[in-house]
Amino acid sequence: MPDIVRDPAILKRKKLRHALYAAVGVLIVVAVSIALARMEPAAPTVDKATVLMDTVKRGSIIRQHRGLGTLVPEDTRWLPSRTNGRVERILLRPGAQVGRHPRPRVISAQDRFPVNRSKV
Repeated sequence: MPDIVRDPAILKRKKLRHALYAAVGVLIVVAVSIALARMEPAAPTVDKATVLMDTVKRGSIIRQHRGLGTLVPEDTRWLPSRTNGRVERILLRPGAQVGRHPRPRVISAQDRFPVNRSKV
């Protein structure tokens, strides 16, 4: 069986068509890459039922936790001092029960360090 001679014009059109397909493919990949690079990251989605919507107010944030059991530290760190010190008083001994004060008082920085504004 002899080889069939093909017309060089047909081979040229076939190569041109393959080059055109490759160029179009490269252009599509470049266009998609540019479009993805310009996109901003999407905000995470959250169910509206789990979000508490309110207005911003000035004030303190109070966190209260209640539970049974003993409060135990996860980790204890000793902080050595480079200078000598003196213990003036020991408020509680290790293992002492800590109760809740009937009327807790919040001490702010203004109460601890009053500023004399009359001289200003």
